[in-house]
Amino acid sequence: MSKLCQIIISEAFEQTQLPNGSTINKVIQPILMFKLPFVPSTLTFQITVITTGYKLDKGLWFGYSITDADDKDVFIQPKQSIPAIAQNFDNFNFNIEARNIQLMKPGSYFVKVFLDEDVVTQEFIVMADKVYDYSGQ
Repeated sequence: MSKLCQIIISEAFEQTQLPNGSTINKVIQPILMFKLPFVPSTLTFQITVITTGYKLDKGLWFGYSITDADDKDVFIQPKQSIPAIAQNFDNFNFNIEARNIQLMKPGSYFVKVFLDEDVVTQEFIVMADKVYDYSGQ
């Protein structure tokens, strides 16, 4: 089976347990462009990673980063080992709450997900009504 991965950026994520023990996952307000009142700013958003074809019964290495258009890291979660799960799933989701991510300028940003040796990227855009000069001092 082919390995596939899809990244969805959204404002929120909700997981609901049903009485029969199954779970419903809800992505709330998927989005590709954030319009902020000003930058620099911080932003909290949800990253949902949907996978298929990965052998979870053998374990997996998983990490992610957020970079700006110059490929400078804004945030990085280094790859870490996810222990083997006793079964394989048709689809497996990773749900990440990216909290207080520093966005220093408007433009393109990229979520990069690292799954074993694979890298999957999703672009999103940040626009701002006002851009303040920030020298980093």
